[in-house]
Amino acid sequence: MFKCLNKSTGREVVILDPEWTAEAAIGNLREAGRLDQLACQGCRQSVRIRAGEERRPHFAHKHLSDDCVYEDESSDLRSTRAVLYEWLVSKYGDAVTIEKKFDDEGLLRPVDCWVEKGSKIFAYWIFASGMKPEDRDWLKYVTFAHEENVNWLFTSGMMKIDTENPRRLSLTTTERDFMKPSAYDDELEGKSYNADVKQSLHYLNADSRTLTTYRNLLPFHKPQVYAGDKRTSSLSELMISPANGEFVHPGEHEMLLEQRKEAAALKAMRKEIEARRHEQHMNPSQELVHPAPAPNAKEGTCIHCGKRTTDYWYFDGATGECECNDCKALGKT
Repeated sequence: MFKCLNKSTGREVVILDPEWTAEAAIGNLREAGRLDQLACQGCRQSVRIRAGEERRPHFAHKHLSDDCVYEDESSDLRSTRAVLYEWLVSKYGDAVTIEKKFDDEGLLRPVDCWVEKGSKIFAYWIFASGMKPEDRDWLKYVTFAHEENVNWLFTSGMMKIDTENPRRLSLTTTERDFMKPSAYDDELEGKSYNADVKQSLHYLNADSRTLTTYRNLLPFHKPQVYAGDKRTSSLSELMISPANGEFVHPGEHEMLLEQRKEAAALKAMRKEIEARRHEQHMNPSQELVHPAPAPNAKEGTCIHCGKRTTDYWYFDGATGECECNDCKALGKT
């Protein structure tokens, strides 16, 4: 754990904060620990500092506690939490809380990082290993009301990439349970041609301070193997979505704006086609005139006649397939 309570002052002590980086400050905390002045925020038992050349300074119980949620944490989880916290602080300052504790929720452990900026609240939960089904269900139940603003993050050690194809991942049940659709998945209609919803997963490498995201994940070989688009960026390059706190890689925001522009153009085209079809229905003698293709419309392959064209009334951005206006006029749709 990186946070404890000072019994004499009641103040929270976050050992990652700049005020505790100096050797003298760490020495003061060591002395406070020896005097039993530092306590776990969960079980209120005494804690002490653990530090060394190979690991970050953190707090640990003086005596093992079987029922404290802070007792059993892997070094991988701690390192990832520390890197995430420091990065979030660089973005939001003192609006960030580490190891956010909720007394009445019954969570397995505190929320790793919590951002409260004005009316916006973002939560970040890190997985360093798989989770039991009943624990997964309870975590989803507790966070359901705030699901959109809860960001699930996995340690890089959980990322099992196919050695022959880096687009493919072998996913645990925990990863499959907590991947979620994103506005940054590359789709116009929300679903792929085979009706599986595209989703995203994020993996943080604490050593290299890089985030790898898989977008557009779809089943490749059910139930475990998924395929998607891999993006890796250093934390210094990443942005945060102001809508829900999601990680955003360089160029993704611009791609999203372009997708929305294309979606609006397609919607306008379809609306115009339907209006003209209605007009022709009301006036059968009048020849149906196809509207001009939308500016920068993508070329698609008609599923009826097989030709490549931008003169279509329906286009699937995931597959590149379309239904052209000529076939629709001939009644093939």
